[in-house]
Amino acid sequence: MKAIYTYAALALCTASFGQQLFIVNSDNKFGVINENGVEIIPAKYNSVDDFDKIHANWSKVGLNNLYGFIDKKGKIIVEPKYEVIHNYGTLNAG
Repeated sequence: MKAIYTYAALALCTASFGQQLFIVNSDNKFGVINENGVEIIPAKYNSVDDFDKIHANWSKVGLNNLYGFIDKKGKIIVEPKYEVIHNYGTLNAG
């Protein structure tokens, strides 16, 4: 089953040139399409975060319980090979 998530926590990302991007779900895998319905990031990830949340123009993606980063063009910036990725300074002791 395919779905487009439109709630605020996941759905709408805005690219630097003003194009809107949407996180989509297909068979429990996530990807990103643009406002014209063109697939930017294939729906193959277990999770896709909003862009710019940790790094400008990047989204944290999860694949098989490992995390990395992808850019707004779909290029893998950091292979999903880390168990945890946090924004610098947000780690809590304990």
